[in-house]
Amino acid sequence: MREVEEVSIYLPSPTNPRNALSLEIFPAEGVAVARIFYGGHLEPDSGANYSIAIPPAAFDGVLDVDFPGLGEVSGEVTPTETRGAAAEAGFCEQRYPSESATFEGQIAFHGAGDPRRWRVKEVEASIVPSCGARLEQRNGPASLFHHLGGFGPSFSGDFIRLFAHRETRARRVEFVAVGDRIENRGTLIAIATEWVNGEIATQRWVRRVPKSFEGTVHFAQDDDEPSRVTVTPPAPFFGRAVYLRRTGKFTGTLGVHFPGLKVRLAHPPAEAIFEDEEPGSA
Repeated sequence: MREVEEVSIYLPSPTNPRNALSLEIFPAEGVAVARIFYGGHLEPDSGANYSIAIPPAAFDGVLDVDFPGLGEVSGEVTPTETRGAAAEAGFCEQRYPSESATFEGQIAFHGAGDPRRWRVKEVEASIVPSCGARLEQRNGPASLFHHLGGFGPSFSGDFIRLFAHRETRARRVEFVAVGDRIENRGTLIAIATEWVNGEIATQRWVRRVPKSFEGTVHFAQDDDEPSRVTVTPPAPFFGRAVYLRRTGKFTGTLGVHFPGLKVRLAHPPAEAIFEDEEPGSA
């Protein structure tokens, strides 16, 4: 049996090539991750990531992973090329060593509350060997949610930032609006994090770039740092919400349709922070 860091499988949707399912199994850590992208893999509009603990073990080529209520991955992964010890050592000297392989078996998966499904019996896969790295079991609750990060919506370099979040025992929701009034551009992001079916760490997210930032995020014209900011995003968001500087709250009817889930973002009121670093602002 080989020490393997990761086995990954990528499946475009059979009905819409802009949607995809990505599976990542970390045998030694004892973690399996399923990621669904909607609207393109490089710049998706929305998605959902699911992470679950599996028994940690050296990789023997067999995958048997169950995501309760969502699907399963059961079959064998066979490398396209067989190498000896010397060739393996040379292979590991590459900056990003990854070898092609073939998965044969059964993959059936769908997102929570989402009717769109993936089914396949044979597909290309890839294997990342450990190359001598020490791999340990890391599949506690914190590690499962840690594996959800790194993929999904992102933003950078904008002057105006509104962050809002609220949390219950069951779910954490976040809303972010970033933008530039001078260039009238921005990005809107919503994220929901929770446990699904009791054991699957889950993160759903939505990202939208509105046609007009000023038409979506409205500022009270009372001083250099507005006392009130009103947000009216486009679909799949709905409703509106207002940030008040004096209370630090974000409240209103604003919500969003995540893949398979409808959530209110500002009711009950969310904690919020507003930052304005545009030239000329206070």
